[in-house]
Amino acid sequence: MTTVVENVEINKEELIKNKIKSISKPIEANVIGCFWSNPHAYFNYPDVTRDMFKSPRWQFYFEIGKKLALKNIMKIDEMAVELLIQNSDKTKARFNKYGGFEPAETVMECATVENMDSYINDLKKWSALHNIVEILTMEESMLDEFKDLDVNELYDYYNAQLNGIFINADDGVETHKLGDGLDEIIEEANKGLNVGMPINSPILNEEIGGVIDGQIILVGGLSGTGKTSVTIQLELSALFMSEEPGVIMLNEQDHVRWKMELLTWIINNILLKDVENPKYFNKKRWRQGNFTPEERELLKAASEFLKNKMDNNEIILCHFKSYSAKQAERIIRKYASLGVKKFVLDTFKISSDRDDGESFWLSMQEDMRKFDDLVKASNLNVNLWVTLQLQKGAVLKRYLTGDSIGMAKNVIDVASVGLLMRRLRNDEYEGGKFEIKVIDPISPESKMTGRTVTLDPNKKYVIFFIEKNRNGESQTYQIVAEQDLGTLRYKEVGICDIPFDS
Repeated sequence: MTTVVENVEINKEELIKNKIKSISKPIEANVIGCFWSNPHAYFNYPDVTRDMFKSPRWQFYFEIGKKLALKNIMKIDEMAVELLIQNSDKTKARFNKYGGFEPAETVMECATVENMDSYINDLKKWSALHNIVEILTMEESMLDEFKDLDVNELYDYYNAQLNGIFINADDGVETHKLGDGLDEIIEEANKGLNVGMPINSPILNEEIGGVIDGQIILVGGLSGTGKTSVTIQLELSALFMSEEPGVIMLNEQDHVRWKMELLTWIINNILLKDVENPKYFNKKRWRQGNFTPEERELLKAASEFLKNKMDNNEIILCHFKSYSAKQAERIIRKYASLGVKKFVLDTFKISSDRDDGESFWLSMQEDMRKFDDLVKASNLNVNLWVTLQLQKGAVLKRYLTGDSIGMAKNVIDVASVGLLMRRLRNDEYEGGKFEIKVIDPISPESKMTGRTVTLDPNKKYVIFFIEKNRNGESQTYQIVAEQDLGTLRYKEVGICDIPFDS
């Protein structure tokens, strides 16, 4: 579409796009100033992309800043940039072409980080307008394509174009027609894509559908009941054996202990799996030291096994010096942007940076709600496995419910799966006053049929209460598993039905 004025051909679309670029240029500069002033903001705004910047200079600085953020740079300075680009002559040439560090330094001084939401909303708006002009311009050749369309089909065509433009410039709400895409949904489900990463707990895995992206799995238990051990035995082992990347956020046990426990798990569950009458390695040996030659050989073999598995996909351990829910959110955003889908938070508790004027239980509920918003399928679509300590009064209860969490019990509301666990008590073995009848189900479909299992009084067991489950049944039966906290061995033995009022 052109107009001739005094023999000069003027392209109206180009004029409009150039006008939009002129308007958005200072907005883009402000956004870059905010990102470079606070690199971790990149993970708070994952929907901001390079293409939203129409200025080549600010596109370039956006990419440089993002790369530095992914390297965990907390403050961008000239030295950090120089170290990043030192091995690329092409990148150094572009950096110098655009003025080096000075333009970024100028916008960092001028931009107001507190106004970042406003800057980004304006960035999205002008980017969308630019794309409207660019994408919806009609070429003469398109008329032939439109000849056979009726007005409704023409509407659908342009509506699809607009949806594509505004996908990253919406108000945070997605709308879908109920009848759209049903065939695709069926085909995707047929491929088994709704099945999560399997865990080594067959009955539990069948009931909750594995570790499914877009969901929170909450595991609550009293102190000392083995929440962390269960996390290692089920979640970490599944990540490790499937060679899937993951991030484990720690605020109690440090990364060294987790590495020790994973090596213990490898020895007893992998290396000694098919050994007749094995001599299991107990994790207390880490504390005692003076390893025997046999133990050294096993530890070396476990170390090599671990390193070989990590060649494909890394598992990162992040240890909080002081637990902060905001830091946890940033970690999830950061590694989700790198493709990580599985996260663990051990243990969820009161954030160190909470508002002192807010009740602790309200603060915890709000933190969990934010985690849910962050991980859900419509946002980052990742899974978060969270451990939580139950209130001390829960030790008196045989049947655990959400009330066992205490005043912050509503944290379980946002979880897709809520598991509460306790140790089997001495009077619940055979012959005890509260003896538990354990059934070994023939299949998950015949949960309350099958043979009775006699629990060995010389072994320790853990009971799982499925308090909440969006993927299957809940509050209908409990799962009993043999758990050795010393050797990190875990094996389901069956299910039971503990009376609610016992």
